[in-house]
Amino acid sequence: MRRRRALRLVAVAAVALVALAAGGWLALPEIVRRVAVWRLAAATGRVVTLARVEVDLRDGRLALHGLRVLDRDRRPLAPVARLTLRVSLRDLLRGHLRVASGTLDTPTLRIVRPGPGEFNVSDLVAHEGGAGTGPALTLERFAGEGGAVEIEDRTLAPPRVWRVEAVALEARGVS
Repeated sequence: MRRRRALRLVAVAAVALVALAAGGWLALPEIVRRVAVWRLAAATGRVVTLARVEVDLRDGRLALHGLRVLDRDRRPLAPVARLTLRVSLRDLLRGHLRVASGTLDTPTLRIVRPGPGEFNVSDLVAHEGGAGTGPALTLERFAGEGGAVEIEDRTLAPPRVWRVEAVALEARGVS
């Protein structure tokens, strides 16, 4: 009788553990989405939205769909249709972000000059002295496709907007 009770307890514990692991596996994309939005918003001081995340731990693949960073005037600052990364999980556990391949699809960057010597992105590119505290980063291959840059100069009368389209970028072996 005791043996049966012990076996039932072990079986219930095993089922609970499998259910917990499956629940964690299914919730992983939402967890990654929330952490990515939270960290990007904290780093930029802007509102960030992210429509969907795909995570494949077997291949080390991560895809962010519908990433949008809004400027302080609530207009899009840097929308991206999709960012796909394949990373080395082994190196990531050692604190080194090694991107084996990455693709940035249809990114757009909006730069506004509201006054002399100031830009809407000045706070994002301000350089502070000292080394960074983030993980080491290596890009083995990274490509940006179908990008655009929009530059708005409000200091001119009348204000002018320039747009550069079909911007592409390819980087290899950057560390």
